[in-house]
Amino acid sequence: MSVDVRQGAEGEVAAEIFGEPERLYLWLWGRAGDDAVSAVGDPEVVRAFRGRISEATQ
Repeated sequence: MSVDVRQGAEGEVAAEIFGEPERLYLWLWGRAGDDAVSAVGDPEVVRAFRGRISEATQ
């Protein structure tokens, strides 16, 4: 599975992750749990995205 990150509102998205900026930042760096952010869409896409970000930031 690949992760494609795009900005904008064109077409459908597989998942969206959002939250307060500080909490989102901490989540992206693996310093906060999944309860720090909200996500909608395919949970597998969210897990894959978090996994890729985790690989890049550790």
